[in-house]
Amino acid sequence: MRTIIEHASTGISGVDVEESTRKSLAELGWTWPDLGIEQDDLVYLANEVIEAVRRAKRDLPVSPESQFIQDAIDKRYGRRRGSAKGVSASTEEAGQQFVPFSFERLCLEQAILILTQIDSQERNESFTREMKVIVGPETGVYGIMFKGPSDGAGRATFETRLRCNDLNRLQTASALFVSAINPTQGGGVSRTFASPGAAVARKMRQHRPFVSDVRRLEIRSVINERLFKGTVIPITGRLSLLRQVVSRRAAKVLLLLSLSLVVASALLFALAPEHGWWQWCEQMMGRLATGAFGALLVDGAIDYSALRKSLMAGTGVVTHGALIDWARTDQDV
Repeated sequence: MRTIIEHASTGISGVDVEESTRKSLAELGWTWPDLGIEQDDLVYLANEVIEAVRRAKRDLPVSPESQFIQDAIDKRYGRRRGSAKGVSASTEEAGQQFVPFSFERLCLEQAILILTQIDSQERNESFTREMKVIVGPETGVYGIMFKGPSDGAGRATFETRLRCNDLNRLQTASALFVSAINPTQGGGVSRTFASPGAAVARKMRQHRPFVSDVRRLEIRSVINERLFKGTVIPITGRLSLLRQVVSRRAAKVLLLLSLSLVVASALLFALAPEHGWWQWCEQMMGRLATGAFGALLVDGAIDYSALRKSLMAGTGVVTHGALIDWARTDQDV
């Protein structure tokens, strides 16, 4: 399974958005392995796999252990180095680190798999972007961050594709990623907490280096089915938790119902006679309004307690925080 995250970031006080994003991700445990090869080589390997699959009339790989991926790497960097046409000395030297079961080989396998699984309609455009291989803080999470052109508002745009076999770890890594690109303060992190739906980190209060707008967040299966769609809610502290609680659907319904019943009770009190069924209806509306408002308070308290337990681990000012509201979807795209 893989997560696709599209976001645009704007630097504050003239900061370098790309560098600040890298630092922010590093604070939450993300790393950038140096594979020692050029981006063109990575794209070349992905195209080799795609072409080999086409010739064999087979489906695209769904695992980094696919023989198509292994053959492409061995052909380019395998045991018979220097024997293949077009293999330069630098390529031959770089291939020495891609021995079976090495960390660099594992990262390369994962990167090739991510590139081959990009939708064919998006592949050509994605392959021309500047890309960086990243490794997540969660076990078995790998990804590629693509840098796109600035949008009309002058913001830097990025698309990140994360991959992991385990849905729980993938969702947790996604929460850590969106938390990293939604910093509330700068200056580093002393403690990080992450769950499949949220992530938060804390330390000292400093300036906020950049702001981000997540435009697309979804999890797809290995056969490109969209499984989950995520909505990102940046968390800056307890007040943002309260705003999230009152903005949820159940809270909105209860709040609207309470207000409607209060208005109905007031109208009956003002316009209806003092006795009879009108008075009974007015009193009933008042009791219903009280009950609905009480249910709103209880529902809000439960939601706030659950969110606070997930997000407010530890003490101190929040430096990174985001909540992901995952919704399952069976729509294929």
